[in-house]
This record gives sequence, structure tokens and C-alpha cells, in this order.
Amino acid sequence: MSRLPYPGGVTSECGDTGAKLPPSPTSPRRFAQLPDLAVPDDFDDPLPDTELDTWEGRPSEEG
Repeated sequence: MSRLPYPGGVTSECGDTGAKLPPSPTSPRRFAQLPDLAVPDDFDDPLPDTELDTWEGRPSEEG
């Protein structure tokens, strides 16, 4: 059996063993592709109520 990129041999509903999946990448992942990326100090602060309302699907107070 060919080596699958997933452990345990993933199969589809029809029993296909995934032999048609593309091979796993041959080169290792390269990290630090965005060396100038800066995370602001307030990254973990709670979102403002207006932003929360948007994500929660609540209508805005503005209109």
C-alpha cells in the first residue's frame, strides 16, 4: 500500500483510500515568512461592543 500523508489511512465515504491525494510537500515548512509582523500590546484585550455586535450578528446602533 502506498504511504498516505495522513495517519491511519483516511478513506472517503465510498471507501477510496486516498491514493489520489497529492504527495506531501518535499521541502520543510519555512517559518518567519513575515519577519516585520508586529502584534500590538492590546491584542488580547476584549473587543469593543460595536465589533462584538458585528460578529454576533446584532444590528448596529447606527442604523
